[in-house]
Order: sequence, then C-alpha cells, then structure tokens
Amino acid sequence: MTGRRVSRPNRVLVATAVAAAVAATVGFAGTASALGAGPAAAARAPSWHVVKTFSAHDTFLDDVIGLRGGVAWAGGERPGQTPVLYHLTGKTWRAVSLPGSPGTFVTSLSATSAANVWAALADEPLVARLTSKGWVTKSFAHGTDDVATDNIVTIGPKNTWVLAYDFATKSPFAEHFTGSSWARSPLPALVDCDCETHAVSASGPDNIWAWVFDAKLKGFATMRWNGRQWRVIKLPAHLVPAGQHVGALQMLAESPTNVWATADNEMAVGSILLLHWNGRSWGKVGGKLPKGQLAGPIAADGSGGLWLVGRTPTFSQLMLHYGSGRWTKTAMPKDSAGLVTVNALRLIGGTKTVLGVADLSPSPAGDTGAAVIEFGR
Repeated sequence: MTGRRVSRPNRVLVATAVAAAVAATVGFAGTASALGAGPAAAARAPSWHVVKTFSAHDTFLDDVIGLRGGVAWAGGERPGQTPVLYHLTGKTWRAVSLPGSPGTFVTSLSATSAANVWAALADEPLVARLTSKGWVTKSFAHGTDDVATDNIVTIGPKNTWVLAYDFATKSPFAEHFTGSSWARSPLPALVDCDCETHAVSASGPDNIWAWVFDAKLKGFATMRWNGRQWRVIKLPAHLVPAGQHVGALQMLAESPTNVWATADNEMAVGSILLLHWNGRSWGKVGGKLPKGQLAGPIAADGSGGLWLVGRTPTFSQLMLHYGSGRWTKTAMPKDSAGLVTVNALRLIGGTKTVLGVADLSPSPAGDTGAAVIEFGR
C-alpha cells in the first residue's frame, strides 16, 4: 500500500527481461495424485513444480495461502480486470468473484485456519472475510474520501488488522477486528513497499511487522506492533552503501526475535540484501552472497531456513534457499509457457511444503495467464 494509487506493473515489459519456465502440473502439498499426476511423481525428490496453471489471458495472481488438509486460496485478477479468488478443495480449483471496480485485484491474503481466511483488495476501501455463508466484504469508506486497504493480517478469528490509507486526509490508519467489532486508530507511518503483497507479517498478537515510508526519515523504515502500540524502527545506516537507498520488498515475522525482510539496492544490482531482526536491532545477512538482487518473495522452509526469489545481474530469475548461513540456487520450474514473475511464497504451517504464485510469460496475443507453484514431492 502506498500514498498513491496502487497500479499493477506492466508485466509484459518485465517479461522481456526475465525468462524462466513452468513445469507440468503435479500434485498439491506432497499428494501428487490429487491433481492427476501418476505414482512416479510421488516418488520424486522435493523440487519446485507447477500445481495449477490458469491459462486464460489477463489472469494474474498476487498471493496464495495454503492450509493443511489440501486446502488453498490464491487471489488476484481475472479476465475483465476484476478481483478473483481461486479455491482448492480436493482436486478442483474453483473461481470465486469478489466485488470491485475494473482494475481492482486481490492484493493480499491472510489465514490461520480454513475457517479464518481474509483478503484485501487493491485500490478499494474493501476487505473480504470467509464466513459460513461465503465471502462477505467490509467497507472502510469515509464519506467521499479515497481510501485504500491493501494490507491485511489475521492472528486469529478475534484478531485481524487492516492497515489502510486515506488519500483525502493523507493519513495512514489501522482497523482492528476483535471478532465482533472494528476499531480505528492512527498509524505513525505509511505502509509501503516496492511490491503489492506481504508488506505486513505477524507471528503473534504482539509481533506484527510492516515496511513503511517514514516522512520524517524521508525513506523506508519498519514498523512494529508490540501488543500495546505501533512503533517505527528505522534501519541502521550501515545496511546500505553511503548515498544509496533501500527499496522495501516483503516481510516475514517468525517470532519476536526472528524477523526477516527482503530489500533491494535501488541504485544498483549488487549482492543480495536480506535483513534480519534479532529482537534488538536490524542487521544484514553476510557471508558469500549471490550476485544480483532479491525480487521480493520470501517464505520459511519449515526446517529453519528460507526460500526466496532473486534476479541475476542479467535479470533472469532464480530460486534461492538460505539456511545455516549458506546460500544455494535451485532450478525454477520449467515448461514451454515460461515463468515470468513469482509474486509470493507461503509455507503451509506444520509442513515443509511451500506454495507460490507467478505470472506466465506473454505470447504474441498477450499474457498467457498465471500459475500456482509448489516446493514438495
């Protein structure tokens, strides 16, 4: 979310610089047969592959949530530039439309269980909540003010935060849902990142983190809810070279003493910039860093490490793994359609399976759709 209208990047132009491929469809969450793959697929070593391809033109996916039991939600935009959610139960992905004007899309998802799933819409004062009667929207419109609610995080059925911005009054604010009512409060800074999802992350009710743009600092900083108040925590100056700037990407809070943030060097493509909060201060991950820059997406791997997406100095995309102080590169999925941009990664809690959503490369007739990818068997 930004202090300006959110607009989807020109992904066709991005595709001319980034080329990778998409794999043939296999199973979800380690159950290859669930989506029609044969027994041989189940015996493979864990790897990145495609779970589902949405081949309709002008289909984009920006976020995904996977839950134990083979349930998943992916959100974005369908043909006609209207918001859509895709729901996986068993073997079938089913499209669910949400209200929203043309150009609106589902920008972020958050869930703690199959019964507590939320979605935020870009460029609308709306969030959506899954109920026993289906998806129900909540509007935070204030008179004629232009309000955006792009970031949402839920910690439980009685604890959900929406971080929003009023363009008319130029004021950032939070809406807090307690299970029965909403309460509005001001924020000390504007939630912002060079991405459209995962600018906010939480590990518990007293550990919510966000990338923000601080007007006083005239740059990116971080903001934390400690259970009592929102507080801006600036980045130490030594994290980037003098005269250069951090471009905020995505956030991953695993515990009060273990928070990760992806960023890039806005002035040049150099070594990967991965930041870590140890409970006291932000530091930069060192060691033998890959050349290139992070593209944003980050997820825990279920074993104490991380999955990330990067770009080489020549702007080809690569999947990265970081664990025990070591970086390794892993092959991207492959298919004739090609994988352009991985927009989000998510660990399925209690497993080592990670889901992601991505755009497919364009054809002469336009883009070729979107895909859900997975790291698993």
